[in-house]
Amino acid sequence: MQDMEEEKAILLGLREQKGWGNRRCHRLLDHWEEAETKSSFLEWVIEEGEKENIEREGIEKVIKNLAFWQRIIIEEKPIYYREEEYPSLLKEIYNPPLFLFWQGKIELLQKPSLAFIGSRKMQKEAQQQVTQFVQGLKEEYVIVSGLARGVDAESQFQALKHKGSTIAVLGNGLDYYYPKENQALQQIIAKKGLLLSEYRKGTAPKKYHFPARNRIIAGLCQGIIVIQAGEKSGTFITAKIGLEEGREVFVLPGSTIEHAYDGSYSLLREGAELVWQPDQIYESLTFWR
Repeated sequence: MQDMEEEKAILLGLREQKGWGNRRCHRLLDHWEEAETKSSFLEWVIEEGEKENIEREGIEKVIKNLAFWQRIIIEEKPIYYREEEYPSLLKEIYNPPLFLFWQGKIELLQKPSLAFIGSRKMQKEAQQQVTQFVQGLKEEYVIVSGLARGVDAESQFQALKHKGSTIAVLGNGLDYYYPKENQALQQIIAKKGLLLSEYRKGTAPKKYHFPARNRIIAGLCQGIIVIQAGEKSGTFITAKIGLEEGREVFVLPGSTIEHAYDGSYSLLREGAELVWQPDQIYESLTFWR
């Protein structure tokens, strides 16, 4: 079948149903192209769902309310996995999001980018490092982060302050502000940068959204800059995803006495690169440019 708008509406609806989700919906893509009619595709989906003990009620709900999902596609205009606008690097990762909801300057997705990640309990040294590296890299790279407290928000604030570009990847719908303290920053990024989320409007932040959000941050960028990562922290996990996906991971040094940097030094043993000047990142990413 060739009707991509209908394809998007059905897959968005299915993704929202219990038992399906993003990963299982990815498996349906090839069969959509092979199916002769929408009915034959949906019958096959029901059969596949039953094999995995997924109740058919969710699929029937999507069919019944297809006009609702079509309206979401029209009004919110998410970027779909099969569309040319979808970021090519993000397609390479395990379980890339089928949909990217956005607000702001969509053209930033086509520019080279670096992720800045680090502790929510940012120390003074880490704050100074954020400023130093954002200032040194903003001319060539879009600064990507997750708008969390600490290093995330500081890196995005510094990018805007110094007339750079930034993308904030959220763990909720674009109409939610989380954390609340970053509401003003989120509103500015929506106008001067880009907000990105795999969740449609009306989706509240939930604990399990943020590890999923982190794979998008890692997947969008050529490199990841780690500033003050604790052991087994979200920052450490995001950087590990980056290493597994073939991204360059750069670690800035910090105290060897405090446990606040244990994750940073563990990443060096995993294959990350130690850097202390922005120029070192330019040198390491030459092959990406």
